[in-house]
Parts: sequence; structure tokens; C-alpha cells
Amino acid sequence: DVLGKVSMSKRRTLKAWKQIKKRLRSGRMNDLKLAVLEADKVLDVVLRMAGYPGVNLDERLEQMDSSQLSNIEEVRQAHKFRKRISSEPDFVISYNDTLVIIGIYKQAFQELNLIE
Repeated sequence: DVLGKVSMSKRRTLKAWKQIKKRLRSGRMNDLKLAVLEADKVLDVVLRMAGYPGVNLDERLEQMDSSQLSNIEEVRQAHKFRKRISSEPDFVISYNDTLVIIGIYKQAFQELNLIE
């Protein structure tokens, strides 16, 4: 049931999006990092459910171009930040950088009709 999956995915995304915004409001370094990690994970799950092939988000993003997602290059860059956050325990991300990165995911979520 594809429509059921889309509806469920949209509900989960909205719930996750609220959590991401809450983490941003806190402004704490760990919450900022978690906001980026969660946004990246949501995108991965959504693309997997939409049928994009690949073992991970890197591979799924490689299957896409700007006709499918207008900010695909920015999403790829945001994903690189996510990888640095998860692989470098002392990685420091500023609040402003986090806002930019989350804005990139937000645009992608809007284009995928997951949030308004």
C-alpha cells in the first residue's frame, strides 16, 4: 500500500521535524549535532521508502539529480557534515552552520511534500 506508506512517512517526518526544531531551539552543541543527524536519517528513510536504490544515503543521493531534488548538491554537502559529526567526536558545529544545514534538509523535505 504505497499511499499508506506515504501517509505514514509524512506523519513520522512531521514528528521528527518538530523534534529537530526543538533541538535547534535549545542551542546546545549536542542538540545541534543531533538535529543534523536526525534530519539526515529522515531523508535516508524517506528516499529508501520511495524506492531509491542503494545500501546507504550516499548511494541513494548518487542516484538523484536536480530534476528530482533541486538542491541535491547542497544535500550532498549537508550529508558530508553529518558524516563528520558522526565520525569526529570533537567536531564543533556553530549554531549558524546548523541553521544552514537544517535549512537544506527543510527545502528537500518541502520538495518531497513531507513538510509545509
